[in-house]
Order: sequence, then C-alpha cells, then structure tokens
Amino acid sequence: MDVLKCVALIAMLIDHMNDILLSPSSLLLYAVGRMAMPLFALIFAFNMAKQPGRAQELAKRQWKWAIITQPFFAFAFYGHQPWYALNILFVFSVCSQLIAWVYSRTKYSWIKSILLIALFAWPLSLASYGLAGIVFVLISVLMLASITPGRVALLLWVISLISLNAASLMTVPIIEVVVFAIIPTLCLPLFVLTLTDSIEVTGKRFLPRQTFYWLYCGHLLVLGIIAVLLRYGVI
Repeated sequence: MDVLKCVALIAMLIDHMNDILLSPSSLLLYAVGRMAMPLFALIFAFNMAKQPGRAQELAKRQWKWAIITQPFFAFAFYGHQPWYALNILFVFSVCSQLIAWVYSRTKYSWIKSILLIALFAWPLSLASYGLAGIVFVLISVLMLASITPGRVALLLWVISLISLNAASLMTVPIIEVVVFAIIPTLCLPLFVLTLTDSIEVTGKRFLPRQTFYWLYCGHLLVLGIIAVLLRYGVI
C-alpha cells in the first residue's frame, strides 16, 4: 500500500506540475497523471472495506485535511480554477461520511446522504471529478468489500473509471480522450498493481502515518510559489 501511495503521489505531482506550470500542458504528462485518482481510490477503498466501523473517525480526518488543504489548493491553481473549486480530498471526505452514515444506519442516513452529494457534486466537478469521482470511489469500496458479486462489481468499477474522463469529451477530440485519458486511466493503474503485487511484504510500513496529507499540502504550496515567480518573471 505504501508503494502504491508513492506511485500515486508521483503521478499526482506530475499531473499538477503539468496543469500549473506548463503552458500549453503536455498530453503525455496528462496521461501519466490519469493513474493518480484510481490508485488513491483503491487505497481508500481498501482501508474503508477493512475497517468500516471506523468510517466516522476516518471521515473526521478527511474533512479536517480537506479544509486545511483548500487554501493551498486555491493558491496553487490560482488563474487555472475558480477559488471555490474544491480539492480531491473533499471527494474522499464525502465518501467517508456517506459510508459512516449508511453503515451505522444513522437516522435519516439516506436523506442526509442525498443532500450531501447534491451539495458537493457541483463544486467538485470544477477540478475534482464531481459526481463521477464520488460514484467511482464508492464503487471501489463496494468491490473490495465484496458487497456485490465479483464480476458485477468489476464491470461497474470499469464503467465508473471510464466515466471519470467523460467531461473531457465535451471539449477534446474523442481520439485524444481515448488515447491520453481512457486508456491510461485503465491500463496504468493495472500495470502498477501487477508490479507491486510481486513485492515481498515485510509487514512494516516505510511511510509515516498521514504522510500523504502533509505532502499534498506541501507540494501545492511549492507549486503555487513557483507559479507566482514564473508569473512575475522572477524565474
């Protein structure tokens, strides 16, 4: 899992560097960045499926870091995204909260879940996959928790994974979407999963807990500073 996190972090860094620092952006780097979301979703789904009873605790952590990260995200993507576009951690926060409510069967859980999705779907669609991202993460959890039959879950997962790139079809030629978005989104995570499956497990983690959150904030801050320096011709 730590290896997958490292690969996903590198892919995310490449994707954000491509979006923030390069003009025009590189299609090749964009393709590499497509594997970040599927890998993070699988890591999240694994942890959630393994300990659903801790969903509310995990949701509180996700909400906390999503809020902490938002100023860094707005700073880094200034001029690229509107200030109210939400970072990807809000997708995982919403999904954690939905699972916590439904799993614990809290009062009015389904009504609260629908309202929560309705509230966050649009601001997340601006930079963080929107409703398609929420659905993809939830299906990933269902698949790893074995709640739905294996083949059905896998088919739903693949369809929802492809749908992450559906918004691009509106603005980009379909051949570019297929070659640089859909194929990398499907194939690169599978390649990484196959590769990491051969790694010998020692039982010890080499990444300290919550490292991802600190690196997420840190890399956005650094990229934001570099973008400002480039904008004013300092570098």
